[in-house]
Amino acid sequence: MPYSEHLMILLTESCIFQHFLVFENRFMSTLDELLQQQEILQQEIDAARKLEKRSKIKELI
Repeated sequence: MPYSEHLMILLTESCIFQHFLVFENRFMSTLDELLQQQEILQQEIDAARKLEKRSKIKELI
């Protein structure tokens, strides 16, 4: 295989790998954001449940 063909293959593989890394980075950022949103929503759900329990206790009293 001529040197120029080998070099072109390496450059192509390098570009593909860089695009993969960019995609992976974006995916991981999106995943991190979703996990943070899930944590916030879970905290809000927990807070709402506590308020609901308190209001039920007040009704009983």
